[in-house]
Amino acid sequence: MPTSIHPPRSPAAEAVRSFQIEHDHGDFHGLINPAHFFTWFAACTHALLGRLGLDPEGLRVRHEGYVTPLVDARVSLLGPVQVGDRLDAHTRVTEIGESRFAITHRFFRGTMPICEGHELRLWATLHPLEPSRYIARVLPHDVVRALMGNVCWLV
Repeated sequence: MPTSIHPPRSPAAEAVRSFQIEHDHGDFHGLINPAHFFTWFAACTHALLGRLGLDPEGLRVRHEGYVTPLVDARVSLLGPVQVGDRLDAHTRVTEIGESRFAITHRFFRGTMPICEGHELRLWATLHPLEPSRYIARVLPHDVVRALMGNVCWLV
């Protein structure tokens, strides 16, 4: 397992979004379906990457053919969420590796932590002969600089 060699920096690479829990997010008891968090994670990640100048369209222009596929995701629920709740999601880059980066999402209802999620994304191109596969590539220096608002370098 890689280890961090630098402490976290200031939260420059953090995005905060709010979500209102609607009726279609829950069951007939008014409790949320946890699968919705993964959709919200993706929305938060794309907002953060866009804020850092790493939106998908901009990346395609600067780095022809590169993508940032999700290769691992998990969620830990820390408290109940019900229809009508308003959640604030704090998203930040937390680790950078040679060809991957990790993003952490923390959702709060007011000051109460509700959920924590983690995504691992790969810097890759599609395999030229098997388009259902990715080929991991080294993160370019400009992408690393953009992601480095609050990261721990991995060796």
